[in-house]
Amino acid sequence: MPRYTLVDSSVFSHLVKSRTVGVLGSPKFQQMYGKPFITMHNFLELAGVDEFEQFRERVQQISSVENLVSINTDSNGYPGQIVDIVALEIEGIVHYRLRTLSELREYILSKVLPIRRDFSDPELRFIFAYAKQERTRNDLLATANPYMFNQYYDVPLSRLESYILDLSDDRRLAPFLDTFYAVITSRGVSSGRADSIKDFFESAILSQRDRYKVFNSILQMLRATTGEEPDLDRSIHYYTNLMEFRGRREKIRKMMRLNESEAEAISMDDTFTYRLSITLRDNLQKTLAKDTPRAIELSNVNDLYLASFSYYLHVIVDKRTYELLSQTERDIAAGLYYQKVNYTKLKELSLP
Repeated sequence: MPRYTLVDSSVFSHLVKSRTVGVLGSPKFQQMYGKPFITMHNFLELAGVDEFEQFRERVQQISSVENLVSINTDSNGYPGQIVDIVALEIEGIVHYRLRTLSELREYILSKVLPIRRDFSDPELRFIFAYAKQERTRNDLLATANPYMFNQYYDVPLSRLESYILDLSDDRRLAPFLDTFYAVITSRGVSSGRADSIKDFFESAILSQRDRYKVFNSILQMLRATTGEEPDLDRSIHYYTNLMEFRGRREKIRKMMRLNESEAEAISMDDTFTYRLSITLRDNLQKTLAKDTPRAIELSNVNDLYLASFSYYLHVIVDKRTYELLSQTERDIAAGLYYQKVNYTKLKELSLP
């Protein structure tokens, strides 16, 4: 079976900034690791510059790499995302009755194609704008995450029954946002970033106000959004994951033109990649909960996505993600493909 290798955000960023990304296309690298694989999550790293011209120059660096490949369920030839892997898993399960990991691995790897190298300027500008938007969203959520969500992340719903959710009244919303702002600035988040985060959450709450103003508790909201009676022994993050999965599954159903009843029969546990991504996220949250509260770096968010490819691709990761994958591999009792980066070794592979 062909072998493909993906590098995580910190490794990829190091190669791009040091202008040594060409190592991925070297004969020695490909003899050892197979063809280099790139995703849209890597492109978020490329977009970490102020000017479009810098982004275009970085893409040109990447485009020069020999045998560069990706997966995309769309026909635009852009690098794929984790949602493309989940989509192919669901398609394989529904259309071809594939159930085992080895069956799905063979099917998914058959969809790997060379990446396009002829992006037009308008296309690159679209990708740049999309990547900047995703970086901003992920950065804000990553910074806010430990402060806003960790205190409730693993708490059983039975302890949150009386939690008041109603923020439809500005007299409730303003103190909520002010308290949140005070907490994150006291934990070392700069005032400029804290302002951005506060504005982000305020706009998010206001955009959903009409939808949620009828709910005055978390349980009432969950009954309405899941269509079932919440299990009080489960945590809020279980239902967050469930609603996220159902939303993605419906998007994938439409994208792949799948039968509605068959697609809805697929659970979170049926999709290897989504289950892995949830376990990785849970383990990261547990790590953060044990530490002094701090912001998650943007690269953490991207690396969770990239690490989720490790059922199907060989992933080269930094020390932090390696430890997270090691813990996760023990939790799921399944083999993943990953190794810790060795920059000296990578440098040697670039030599003739």
